[in-house]
Amino acid sequence: MCPEPQSLIEPAELPADVSGRPSRQPDSTWTVSARAYTWAMTKILLVLLVAGGSVYWTRFRPIAVEGYQIAREPVVAEVMGTGTLEAHTSATVGAKIPGRIVEIKADQNDRVKKGQPLAVLDDSELKSQVEVADSAIATAQATLARVKTDEARAEAVLELARINDERSAKLQSQSAAAQLEVDTSRERLKVAQADVERATAAIEEAQQQAVTAQNTLRYQKTLLDNAVIPSPFDGLVVRRDHVLGDVVAAGTCIFQIVSTDELWASVWVDETAMAALSPGQSARIIFRSQPGKAYPGTVVRLGREVDRQTREFLVDIQVQDLPVNWAVGQRVDAYVATGRKENVLSLPYRLLAWKGTKPGAYVAKDGQAQWQPLKLGLKGLTSVEAVEGLSEGQMVVAVPASGGQPAPLDGRRIALP
Repeated sequence: MCPEPQSLIEPAELPADVSGRPSRQPDSTWTVSARAYTWAMTKILLVLLVAGGSVYWTRFRPIAVEGYQIAREPVVAEVMGTGTLEAHTSATVGAKIPGRIVEIKADQNDRVKKGQPLAVLDDSELKSQVEVADSAIATAQATLARVKTDEARAEAVLELARINDERSAKLQSQSAAAQLEVDTSRERLKVAQADVERATAAIEEAQQQAVTAQNTLRYQKTLLDNAVIPSPFDGLVVRRDHVLGDVVAAGTCIFQIVSTDELWASVWVDETAMAALSPGQSARIIFRSQPGKAYPGTVVRLGREVDRQTREFLVDIQVQDLPVNWAVGQRVDAYVATGRKENVLSLPYRLLAWKGTKPGAYVAKDGQAQWQPLKLGLKGLTSVEAVEGLSEGQMVVAVPASGGQPAPLDGRRIALP
């Protein structure tokens, strides 16, 4: 017979109950071991659940994506520049002479015509100068008349002296006149000739004085005319710097006028785009004050100097239309069209997915996202031509931007909105 198995744990001697049978008490060691085992199994299950949930969340849960259906659209390559609105023709209008402003005939935002008076300076002193110059002309004319009379008298005296000299010489040849008489008549002839020459010189001097007086009068009248400050061309007054009663110096700016016939957007463009630009290209102008609307324009001039700090050069674009409210010097963004293709497969830049230097995109296939390599063509500002790798109607997906780094979509299940 086999021996009875021995218990690994000897039961302790139990006291007898009232019936005389020994009573059994719970084993405390066994209770602690059971609790530890249960807690360990619970932690293992929790770890497995967390790990399984993480795997499902990161690999098998459908991820919400943004979808874009490929279609044929035009792609426009554009060069962007930032600058200001400027007037092709502008002028700083000021006084040519110093004076006090006694009239203001134009104000800011007034449209003016060429030659229209804008302001008037005090001209009382200038009028007096014109009167003085006018009197000087009358004096010069009177002097000229007097010296001409002196010239006629000198010529008459010269003619008489010549006759007397000839008679004296004839009498001397007949031994009828003394040598003293001959010498006296000859001396008188020379004096008469000198008087005629002096009278002729006086006439020339009087004529020059008359011309000087006339020029002085013309100059004083010009100064008087300069007291009225006219507009140099048809335009718009954009600024007025002085008021009635101000004393201004010559050359001081009183008005700033621009011609509204040609308003240009002068924008700075990176020098790398220089080869792609040329006059005559179409452009769209966006004013910072009205960002939702583009205004048409045409490139009219390329700058021939690059800023040595920013490596940018100026491009002047004539604006063909303007907002209701505009101001010279306000900021604009210009987009010059350098290339255009119609009816091509295009893809927004935000949907491109690069692997190293290779461009591609995630396409939706059988509920999953698969990376598809692409060959790109003409590049626009917001979209690019897809020459190879995509077909019309195909769905391209991307994780919506959320401020973080999107997870890779290769092989992931996706959920389109």
